[in-house]
Amino acid sequence: MRFLPIAGLCAVLSGSVGAVSPSFAQEQTFTRSTYPVANARPDGSRDLNPVANISGLWQSQSGARYSCSQNGRGFTCVAVTVTEAQARSGVRVGDVAFTGIVFEYVAVADFIGRVPAVAGDVPGCPSSYFKNSELNFRISDDSKVLRGELLIRHLDGNCAQDGATIQEALLRRVD
Repeated sequence: MRFLPIAGLCAVLSGSVGAVSPSFAQEQTFTRSTYPVANARPDGSRDLNPVANISGLWQSQSGARYSCSQNGRGFTCVAVTVTEAQARSGVRVGDVAFTGIVFEYVAVADFIGRVPAVAGDVPGCPSSYFKNSELNFRISDDSKVLRGELLIRHLDGNCAQDGATIQEALLRRVD
């Protein structure tokens, strides 16, 4: 099992960042992830059992595909198809893309990747140095869309975090 390089994170979701078409946005509802009362019992208590199932094949708008397997609340997603940009950054089919936990209709995940050297620079990080980036998804009520944000941590030449950016992420179920 190989982990994605951090530089490949942007490529992983490239194309899945940006505007969502109005017709697509109107088709999907996120009631269960936005309003917990949607999971309430008649007596007002919360039903904590409805856990969205994200097992299956997912595709980003860039065309990258991920096979996700879920066991209880935990899940792991593996790259099945990589884009040309991902391949250039070292991402290969079979790489673990992200792992996490599903809470009702919200998925919280970590992108785990090796920090690569910048082209032409002497690597400042040991080749085994790993850095996590955080990913939070809202799961549509029909469990066919994952919409969320990816927090990408930027590292300086000494492998210390010197900043971060947030990008929108969108995956659609294709199986």
